[in-house]
Amino acid sequence: MKRLNMIKISIIFLITLGMSLFLIASVALATDSSSHWRPTFDLVMRWLNFGILVFLLIKFGKNPLLSLLRKRKEELHKKIKQIEEQRKEAAAKVEEIQIELDQSAERLAEIKQRIIKQGEDKKRKIIQDAQQESKILLQEAKRRIDTQVLIVKKKFQAEMIEEAMKIVFKKLPEQITEEDNQNFLAQYLARVL
Repeated sequence: MKRLNMIKISIIFLITLGMSLFLIASVALATDSSSHWRPTFDLVMRWLNFGILVFLLIKFGKNPLLSLLRKRKEELHKKIKQIEEQRKEAAAKVEEIQIELDQSAERLAEIKQRIIKQGEDKKRKIIQDAQQESKILLQEAKRRIDTQVLIVKKKFQAEMIEEAMKIVFKKLPEQITEEDNQNFLAQYLARVL
């Protein structure tokens, strides 16, 4: 089919070229002076050479040129397909990375919440431990104070007793009689026996 079209185009081109030559040649022959026909002849020859060149290019260069263009088209098609596949792979990777980012953001939020909860639990435990320790320290301080007060009381009592004894030993010999001594001795013996 293509070959038939090429033959038709070539025939139409040759007929047009021949008619052009005939018309131009009749104009050139109709003139008497030889100086006017030379530029027309040169123009016709240029067109004829151009037509022959186009015919030869179409006849012999069409198939190699078409095969070159087909190969180039196939190469470009392969490159475009390859680039499209790379683009799809890159888009899939970007989507995977986006999903991972979303998941990591969720995990980060969960970890953050867990850390905050652990921190609050630890804070509560520290406060409870501090309160318990302060209670223990207060009890220990109270016990020490009570012990110190008891020691001071006993010391004070001992000092009071000692002072009383001193006073008694000073005044007692003057006031105790022989009769009192006999009563003390009797009471002592009654308790012992």
